[in-house]
Amino acid sequence: MIIGQREPLEEKVNRELGHKPKLDVRVISDDSVYTRVALNLFTNGIMEAKPIDTQNEMLNPDIILIDITSDINSLYSRLKLMKDIGSKFSCAALVGTMDTRLYTTLFTDVQRDETYLRLWDEITDRITKGKNSITEAYGFSYPSNGRLKDSEDLLNIGLRQLKNKVFCPPVLDMLLKNKIDRQICKLFATDLDGSLLNDNGEVNYSNRGALTDLGEQMPIVYCSGRAPTSVYSIAEKMDTRKEWYVIAYNGALALNRFHDKMYEQPMTYETTSALLEAFESIRRKKNFDGNVLLNYFHGDTLLSVDDPKVADLREGYVAKNHGRVEYGFLENVSALEHYTKDQSPHKILVIIRAGINDAITGFREVINSVDELRTDISGYNSQPNYFEFSHPEATKGNALSKIADGLGIYLSNVAYLGNEGNDLSALVLVGNSFTVENASEELDQMLKSTGHLDRIQRVSSNNSNCVEDVVKKMEARGVYKRPM
Repeated sequence: MIIGQREPLEEKVNRELGHKPKLDVRVISDDSVYTRVALNLFTNGIMEAKPIDTQNEMLNPDIILIDITSDINSLYSRLKLMKDIGSKFSCAALVGTMDTRLYTTLFTDVQRDETYLRLWDEITDRITKGKNSITEAYGFSYPSNGRLKDSEDLLNIGLRQLKNKVFCPPVLDMLLKNKIDRQICKLFATDLDGSLLNDNGEVNYSNRGALTDLGEQMPIVYCSGRAPTSVYSIAEKMDTRKEWYVIAYNGALALNRFHDKMYEQPMTYETTSALLEAFESIRRKKNFDGNVLLNYFHGDTLLSVDDPKVADLREGYVAKNHGRVEYGFLENVSALEHYTKDQSPHKILVIIRAGINDAITGFREVINSVDELRTDISGYNSQPNYFEFSHPEATKGNALSKIADGLGIYLSNVAYLGNEGNDLSALVLVGNSFTVENASEELDQMLKSTGHLDRIQRVSSNNSNCVEDVVKKMEARGVYKRPM
């Protein structure tokens, strides 16, 4: 490049991102001719246009082109669609097109309809200054019911004028810079067991150093199915200088380093009562007595029925958590149900003595029945003899989204490392998704079935240098620079 000469934008972005840039243009129209013309016109060296799938949460478009209408009768519904799309994909440039006569009626006529103008104000969000980089309506002559060729020519002229006027070089420059910024990692989140922690429940030297480097530049979020105290005991040992956060009970509770709540989704009283009743019906059976332990979690409180016959199961659970949990006791299940009225559980864990297959089968039936009968409970096997229950909205993805939103960080700027099925909700949301090479087959199947497996980046196992590998991969893609 000659000194003093402006570096071509495409080359600059190519150098910073490490690959040829393409602005992702998405087109929304019920008209096949409009769609075909727009897709052809907005696909070139710096743009790639596709029809939009509004159900795809992972879309991260740079430009959304909406065919508003040429018909006054459908104007309100199409403007409402534009508002909803703009909210869903809040970082995209949002441009709607309409017939010139309709545009004049909406924006310039003395007798213009205030209902439409109020809705337009909501779309542009003038009061709160929304996040869409551009929000604009553009008018040109729409074809009437004429010949197909004439319609295509007219749309071509109108959309070409729009492209040249709205997406001029300075605007494209801004959109490409926004694209770079939306890919830079600004928050790192990691699962604990099987991801950050090795099989001995420790963080090795290399991963600790990589986490320290990350923590100098961005917030860190520690995610687990464990209770808050257990997660804090690990997080507090890490040398992360920026703020950090804790997600406990697989997303039922999110807290900052000072133990302030960021997000909470406990189970309902009605659901908990139904589950306790199912537990009691199985526990009372002669063969199961002394073989079934119920753990009731709320915040840092862990409660169980005072039953000496399952003392060894409690001791085993405490040992598994390296002594980081401590039981409180209630006399019976009725007392536990009464406690629920004031302190709904964030999670219920039922542990059945290994080898008691009838009880294991019985609780699998409980999971199936509650899933079918209720929409406010989620049950799954975290281990062959471990049955966990929580609210379906209590996910790592929901909790992480709440933390990122509170920090003003797009999910595309978040990186996540996981290894199990309970990490799926976070992995499919963020812009930089990583799994360890020894991740569960269940997680791989879930990623495959949801269409996200091909965007997952593999790193070494939790017993190796997985976090260091995450850092290296992000450096290679240009979305993170290690501190000097």
